[in-house]
Amino acid sequence: MRKNAFALAGLLIVVLLSLSGCADFAFNPIGRWTYTEERTYIDDVLTASIPVDKGFDTALVFTKSGTGYIDTGVSDHLPFTYEYTDTTVTITRTSMNNVTSPSVFQVRDNGHELVAVIQEYDSQDEHGQTRHCRVETVFKR
Repeated sequence: MRKNAFALAGLLIVVLLSLSGCADFAFNPIGRWTYTEERTYIDDVLTASIPVDKGFDTALVFTKSGTGYIDTGVSDHLPFTYEYTDTTVTITRTSMNNVTSPSVFQVRDNGHELVAVIQEYDSQDEHGQTRHCRVETVFKR
């Protein structure tokens, strides 16, 4: 009797989670993602965020067809194609001289942030110690 009660309670929890959308995370990038900040990490300890000048709004716009565009707010839209999983979005642009350049964004914050590493390097601090630095750009819905 007690086993049946626990099994029933477990089943009820699974049903409630699936109805609330919490059981299975299915990411979809379709829509407008606005550039919000640049984050700098030094040795994954120190984090500095550089706020964005809101006079210049850049956005990634994903459409249902597997294509999208970069909206810089000041010029023509820059088209791209994309592929995605629950953890990454890969954007591929073709430049005017037919060079393709993919950019891989990590899906973070339960699907509310797209983050790409734009620079990674080692530098020496004032004590001569090598510090690893990583600069990320962040887009949010």
